[in-house]
Amino acid sequence: MNRQAVIGIRAQLTAGKLNQALQAAQRLTAAEPDSAEHWLLLSEVQIQPKVSIDALPAVRRALELDPDNERCLAHLASCLLLAGEFSEAQAVATRVLKNDPNNTSIDAETLDKLGNVLNGCGELGLAHDCFARAVDMCPDSPHYLFNLAALQRALGKMKESEASFSRVVAIRPDDSAAHLARSSLRTVSESDNHVEELENALHRVTPNSNAEIRLCFALAKELEDLGDHARSFGFLRRGSDIRRRRMDYDVDADVEAMAQIAKTFSADRMNTIKSGYETDEPIFILGLPRTGTTLVERIVSSHSFVFAAGELQNFAIELIKIAQRDSGGTRLNREQLIARSAELDYHELGKRYVDSTRPRTGRQARFIDKLPLNFLYTGLIHKALPGARIIHLTRQPMDACYAIYKTLFQQVYPFSYDLTDLGRYYIAYRKLMAHWENVLQDRFLNVSYEGLIGDQERVSREIISFCGLEWQEQCLDFQNNKKPTATASASQVRQGIYTSSVERWRYYEFELAPLKELLEGAGLALDHW
Repeated sequence: MNRQAVIGIRAQLTAGKLNQALQAAQRLTAAEPDSAEHWLLLSEVQIQPKVSIDALPAVRRALELDPDNERCLAHLASCLLLAGEFSEAQAVATRVLKNDPNNTSIDAETLDKLGNVLNGCGELGLAHDCFARAVDMCPDSPHYLFNLAALQRALGKMKESEASFSRVVAIRPDDSAAHLARSSLRTVSESDNHVEELENALHRVTPNSNAEIRLCFALAKELEDLGDHARSFGFLRRGSDIRRRRMDYDVDADVEAMAQIAKTFSADRMNTIKSGYETDEPIFILGLPRTGTTLVERIVSSHSFVFAAGELQNFAIELIKIAQRDSGGTRLNREQLIARSAELDYHELGKRYVDSTRPRTGRQARFIDKLPLNFLYTGLIHKALPGARIIHLTRQPMDACYAIYKTLFQQVYPFSYDLTDLGRYYIAYRKLMAHWENVLQDRFLNVSYEGLIGDQERVSREIISFCGLEWQEQCLDFQNNKKPTATASASQVRQGIYTSSVERWRYYEFELAPLKELLEGAGLALDHW
């Protein structure tokens, strides 16, 4: 192995000089093709988002040369996860852990990589253990501490999570992601908050940076907790405006896509699609984010027959794979994908979807897929999986939109940082759901967020009955559900039913007036749905 060359390439990677790193790694593997380390390094360069070359062949070559190399296996798992091969990624990651039963041989960096893979596969308990081991090895690493804190939050360990995030901030005071995550864990009070600390951090950031965005959202959240609504919205608008300016997004494309979906999957077309794969395992909970989807997931997954699989990308991934295969392997744009998706073998799609969720699912009679954006595929889901239960969450439009607007998402929901974008997307979403309801009639259940928190037992019983399950009393005590959740509502859903989010938008009637006018102009009732 050419150690000096490897060090140089890793330095280029760290510096973001990806083209130079790629060319150097390619030269290295050509010069010394029998070095597993060189092939691993090439794959690590290829997997970078701005390089986006298929990194699997290079890491597989590394493993041919060194089959038991834990670092190579962990990287293989990462590549498989990125390729949407969740089952294989999980199998490889767990294999590495099983080969180290005494917790002695795997280094912290590899444990961290395995933790990220297992987290992506929904195995949050195993991911937590990987991150905890990494922190034990490197207790002052803010990176490992941050990942551990995030998993503690998902597992409901809120006090431990806050302590871990506080350790990150103590080591790295300008870690805006840790500041934001810590602010989300609980309702702060006048005597116990981080507002001054956040304001000081905000003074030190580069203007218009991701750090400024995160700190603005953190301040907006804590100031809202403290009832300082004017300042809260000021920081929220500031952070959202910066985020929107930094994005290349056109809401017209999403609006047109939803209209095309409705047109392509007309009532007549839906009637010609043959029945799909027969199984009653999946329960889909869908809608827009921040509308109560996680709350309903916690209620249903409190049932002893139900497993919460999280926000699965599997349905869309399998749909795209089949559509591209049927198109001769051609990469399809969105318009082409929608058109092709009406011609699929829906039995194959349904079966491939269920198979792709293994081995996480199948151990209990039913499983929940709680990806909100599955609302786009409501009709397709019904055709591919006619025995699946589909639950659609609704919420008062202004409350729904405000809840979305004040949430800083990771890589999804780009429409959420501008009130006009948000309003137009919401209107298009409502039109598409009205189409699905017209086409599918009673094939899915609409659940009102306000109705659920207003009459918890009645609506919970209705949901459980719709899922074809016998009632169990623990479904009323969902806040005691110990199952993990990694969504933006991870802290709220452990509090039980509360009503403080109803009509919260009215604190900001002046600031949200343009959104209200847009929704009213579309004929949407703002008092209820």
